[in-house]
Amino acid sequence: MAIYQGVVKHGRVVLPDYVQFKEGASVIVKEQVDLENEWLTIPQVADRFGVSSELVQQWIKSAKVRVYPLDSKLVNAGDVEDAIEQHDLFMLSAQVVEREE
Repeated sequence: MAIYQGVVKHGRVVLPDYVQFKEGASVIVKEQVDLENEWLTIPQVADRFGVSSELVQQWIKSAKVRVYPLDSKLVNAGDVEDAIEQHDLFMLSAQVVEREE
């Protein structure tokens, strides 16, 4: 399976000129969300990413997650995604250390 990136213009997906498909080929189109430019409320973050509101609050206090300058109820989705990855790695490391003891 090959992956190509295009843009939507006038409601249609436009791919680079070099992309060629056979007539009748099946394709999957998936929207790519730019999390760095997406701002969510803490309840939306908790629902979408499956993390507790308390954990998000901790990340805000430790400056891992930015708050939108014009609305303190919004946090950056890209920062949340990064914080979750860091948290998961930390938890895995803690489990390994615990097993070794």
